[in-house]
Amino acid sequence: MANVTFSLSTKKDGRKKQIMVRFTHAKINLRAKSGLFIEEVYWDEVLQSVAIPKPRLFTDEIIATIKELRELDAQLRELRIRIEDAFTNAPSAPQYNKEWLKQIISGEADKPLFLDNMSFFEAWDTFINTKKVSDARKKMYIVVRNMLHRYEEVRRMTDKRFALSLNDFSTLLLADFESFLWQEEKYAKLYPDLYTGVRINNTTGGVRRGQNTISCRLKVFRTFFYWAIDNNLATSSPFKKYKIKPEVYGRPIYINKEERDMLYHHKMSKPYLELARDMFILQACIGCRVSDLLSLTRKNIIDDAIEYIAEKTSDDRSDVIRVPLNSIAKEIIARYKDKNRDSLLPFLSDQKYNKYIKKCFEETGITRMVTIPDSKTGKNKQVRICDYVASHMARKTFIGILYKQVQDPNLIGALSGHKENSDAFLHYRDIDEDLKRKTVSLLE
Repeated sequence: MANVTFSLSTKKDGRKKQIMVRFTHAKINLRAKSGLFIEEVYWDEVLQSVAIPKPRLFTDEIIATIKELRELDAQLRELRIRIEDAFTNAPSAPQYNKEWLKQIISGEADKPLFLDNMSFFEAWDTFINTKKVSDARKKMYIVVRNMLHRYEEVRRMTDKRFALSLNDFSTLLLADFESFLWQEEKYAKLYPDLYTGVRINNTTGGVRRGQNTISCRLKVFRTFFYWAIDNNLATSSPFKKYKIKPEVYGRPIYINKEERDMLYHHKMSKPYLELARDMFILQACIGCRVSDLLSLTRKNIIDDAIEYIAEKTSDDRSDVIRVPLNSIAKEIIARYKDKNRDSLLPFLSDQKYNKYIKKCFEETGITRMVTIPDSKTGKNKQVRICDYVASHMARKTFIGILYKQVQDPNLIGALSGHKENSDAFLHYRDIDEDLKRKTVSLLE
């Protein structure tokens, strides 16, 4: 039986050691470098796997470390499967030597390259059209493809022969593309004809992107290269030796139960604000994303509960999310019942929803200051919660209120649709402010 195991190298590269791969089967015993590195303190030698810490207190640094370790753990699992599949599915017995193992690890094993005349953007179009993902994810793929096309066009302004290529996309070129993303608003001013109608960071022209946006786009680009390698369109990925900076998120901002009830019972000045408020409250009672809220119909109500499959994760898993309806949710649904309309609520675009809910907060008097990270500067800033609120805060409110009471991420995840051991719950594990006050009062 073929066996793949991992261990740490005896040599250090700074604070980290490289993870070594060993492949054994019968008399075959091969060892090679994985190209993946880890600090020794986070390695379980007995289990031959990443040891993810379980601290009592969570700082931004600890959260970033845990995310990085989970990604590394996923890479090792994928590598084990890739080696086992290469051995099991080999059409004929190749020469099993160290070079064979190195090629499997690097993804550069000899493969017949079908469609080898496919251009860079033809490959992107094939990726978009054949990848089985949600519509929202597909839109994101298109956004990144268009970014790369604009990058190529801008480079051609000074080098007419410049063209992107799958197998010539180096790490240096990738760094240049990231630099382009940081300053694309400058190119929008330099080449206005190229940017006619183009929206940068959800605003037409001139708005600098933040680190979270850029990291998200680069991860999509990395997914494209994984697909290209798997489909024999590329032999290597520039991301293999390129580190994407982690996305920076502060403590989740949400309203507490008292503020939620105050918002619900406040008489709004306009009917459309009443609708936006009720959308927010219903979303805060069932915990779904706004894309799922807008698609819910009365058919989703089964035995006093909402049942749906989250659109965002439908391509990864098709788990049915079931959330019992509380009295507030039932009241809102009954209020908007219309025999001529199947949807739970009248239609309101997510853009108008986000605009109107800010006004709802302000009218209700929910205007306290909150501290949020500025993804552009990396520093914290203070804003009024009514200026910061958007539809996703409703989902955070659902999770935050429940987590404060239950603190069982798997139970709440079953209601919110988060996968087991999701990183999302790391951000909700701050010590409660009331508990802090009670603790400090002991000093008096």
